[in-house]
Amino acid sequence: LQILLLDKAGNALSERLVFNRGEELATTDVQVRGSLKQRTKVTLAVTATDPDGGPAAGDFSIAVTDRAAVPAATSGSIYSTLLLTSELRGTIETPDWYFEGRDAARVAALDALLLTQGWRRYDVPELMKKEYVEPQYPLEVGQEITGRISKSGLWNRKKKLSRYEMRMIVPSLHYVTKCAVDDTGAFALNGFDFPDSTLFVLRPAAAKGLLPEATVKVARDSFPEVGTLPRVPETDAANPYLAQARHYIEQRGQTDMRNILIDTVVVTHRIRQEMKSPEQRLASNSWTAEQIKESGAGTILECLARMPGIKVSDYSISYRGTGALFVVDGQLEEPVDMQASASGFPLTGMVRSSRNVSRGAASGLGGIARPDGLGGFTQFTLAQQVMCLSYPLEMVSRIDLIDSHDSALYIPWAKGAVVSITLKKGKEWEDAVALMPSVDVVIASPLGYQTPAEFYAPAYATEKARRSMVPDYRTTLYWNPSVEFDETGRATVEFYTSDAPADYDITIEGITQTGKIVQRRQRLLPE
Repeated sequence: LQILLLDKAGNALSERLVFNRGEELATTDVQVRGSLKQRTKVTLAVTATDPDGGPAAGDFSIAVTDRAAVPAATSGSIYSTLLLTSELRGTIETPDWYFEGRDAARVAALDALLLTQGWRRYDVPELMKKEYVEPQYPLEVGQEITGRISKSGLWNRKKKLSRYEMRMIVPSLHYVTKCAVDDTGAFALNGFDFPDSTLFVLRPAAAKGLLPEATVKVARDSFPEVGTLPRVPETDAANPYLAQARHYIEQRGQTDMRNILIDTVVVTHRIRQEMKSPEQRLASNSWTAEQIKESGAGTILECLARMPGIKVSDYSISYRGTGALFVVDGQLEEPVDMQASASGFPLTGMVRSSRNVSRGAASGLGGIARPDGLGGFTQFTLAQQVMCLSYPLEMVSRIDLIDSHDSALYIPWAKGAVVSITLKKGKEWEDAVALMPSVDVVIASPLGYQTPAEFYAPAYATEKARRSMVPDYRTTLYWNPSVEFDETGRATVEFYTSDAPADYDITIEGITQTGKIVQRRQRLLPE
């Protein structure tokens, strides 16, 4: 708590911090099933309860560690992190010590800590005087790609730039969007959040009509400056981590403990004829990647215009007098208006439908209602389908046209033709990226979130595995950062013991759906 004494003018006369220790903790109970013998399966039945006695649902982290090798943490528990170290400045030595009991010495020490390490996160007197400081960096709600476009030529380089729009495609995740370009050529694509190393294809195009090609320059990512991190204390020679590591090396006979040896596996298979996709079987006309390359066409629209029955005129597409549905990698394209971006640019684009139509009636899709906004299969304007038609041809593996007579076998409610676009994948996609023209197409890969990796743990499900001569001296036997507790507050986890003597610590941490902290450390010994 921050207690502040102000005068009538809003000036601070006195202030201090006081730790308000309430009943934030929920309780947990752990029941062990199974033996703790070497290389055996152990089941933990965990129950979480709120302070009021009700079940505590939520996602919690559970770790099972070797007590002899992993000492108890003194500075990283969820309780001290959320309620103490995140609110104070500087380095706090062993913050967990203040909450290991409620004796007078710990209470007095915690109060002295707040008196010496306290700081004001907000300048209350200035806030009361309505003197606000604008934050230097806006609130991040996801990734953002910004940059500028420009045209060639000396005199018209900065003219009519607002007539362009920036289109973005994420082929691997089936995501398409676009944003406006202002008079200076600046654009800002945001409102998405994808894993790291995701490739984004950017291409400017005229919002209406035809305009010359424009070059794209993507701005580099910028980050706030990071201060100097606190110095890590030097490791004591008697640290149990080092002693356990030396024991592992003696058992294993090598110094590299990061590798896990597995038996040699020989994979053999019989070469089978490639199965044709539903689009290929139903298509009345098809263009493969080789045919597209030999045709000399520059866009998907040019390829479609050369297919029998398709007419392109007045910025509309029709097939024998009716409209056509567009499907990309088995997913239906639908026009969807998106909210305006945070930068003030109006943001409208197209996103993929979640309906997978690549299996047709065989998948039981006959009950899918026709999406709104498809115009009753009348002619589609190019503005509605502009996003999928703007894909660079280098990304396209094949284009299939399914006639209106066979389209119902592919999409049960279809009454017109279906244009199926299949994008390249794997090595073909990597080669296509390298061959893409650099004039008006840019490949960007901004930093994204890290994809979580599954914790590896050996399983001794068979007698052969249990008798393996490879030693197992793991310090962490089980680790799951997101164990889901159901509505009754229960969860079950399983793990296998190691070759080390059974003396384990079970650590459970998290926050319930009602905001109560879960923190439990229990010793697990054989009976």
